Amino acid sequence: MKFIVFLFLAALQSSVSVVSGFNVTFNSSNVEVLVDGSVQVDVILEGTENELEQIKINNWTVFFGPSGTLEAEFRNSSFSCDSYRCIREIDIKGLFLGFGTVSIARMDPESKTWIKLDPTLKVTVLRQESLMNKIFIAFVATIVTLNYINMGCALDIGVVKEVLRKPIGPIIGFFCQFVVMPLVAYGAGQLIFDDPVLRLGLFTFGSSPGGGASNMWTVLLGGNLNLSITMTFISTLAALGTIPFWLFTLGKTILKGTNIVVPFQNIIISLVSLIIPIGIGVLIQRRFPKVAARSKRILAPVCIILLIAIIILASIANSYMFFMLTWRMVIAASLSV
Repeated sequence: MKFIVFLFLAALQSSVSVVSGFNVTFNSSNVEVLVDGSVQVDVILEGTENELEQIKINNWTVFFGPSGTLEAEFRNSSFSCDSYRCIREIDIKGLFLGFGTVSIARMDPESKTWIKLDPTLKVTVLRQESLMNKIFIAFVATIVTLNYINMGCALDIGVVKEVLRKPIGPIIGFFCQFVVMPLVAYGAGQLIFDDPVLRLGLFTFGSSPGGGASNMWTVLLGGNLNLSITMTFISTLAALGTIPFWLFTLGKTILKGTNIVVPFQNIIISLVSLIIPIGIGVLIQRRFPKVAARSKRILAPVCIILLIAIIILASIANSYMFFMLTWRMVIAASLSV
């Protein structure tokens, strides 16, 4: 009886080795393709002479997913084989932003079912930067710079110095921005998202400093512009240390084994783009006080126009994002703003 069981297991193992005996590889481990674009990848099967003969006579197909993100199919009708390997080209088309996989399968002649073969090819579908997006970025950069100059004309250096001498406001703001917000974002990400990538994205957003929009809202809502600009400067400067701290501590627990890159260059650019225009505005205030007074009067209307224009242009340039939103993302965004 034991001998019969042994023969059965040996036969089973032999049949499995025939199915999985092919050494399957792709000529690229990770593929990037643009939306509405395509890329070609070679799948290479290596094996013994008998296995190569099986490759020629078997039926093959391509599995891919998710279906809304990409499509994949063989470009030619059969494998091109030599004495030790067979090659066939796969055409991968990008449909929408996201991540997908591609694998090949052979038809089992007995069960008439498809048997997938490892490995699986990872595919990233990217969006090509459009002209509208470039126009949007250039417009926002120009208008925000001019508005910062306008804010510099309205800035009271004496009040800023007083704020720095008694930094109660900046200390409260710093604590909320770099202690409370990262912890809330971390907890919200754990509760709302199952995907660790989305968790890390929300946590990174919560660990980042406030941007220029906060200064515009301060003007519109009648807040303390001097404190707002001072806080923006301090938080952006502090972000050079706080962002790495949070990403390399709590961030590592979200997505283990990931090589996290801190955007130091972008932080410095944000800092410079804040300091220089406001400095120009302060200079105008000292040298041309009448011009600064006129600029101060139109500051609120300019902020309203700018915010409306940014919302409209951003919605048009990034309209594809609306198709990617889920209720979880909407809740997370509402908690973060």
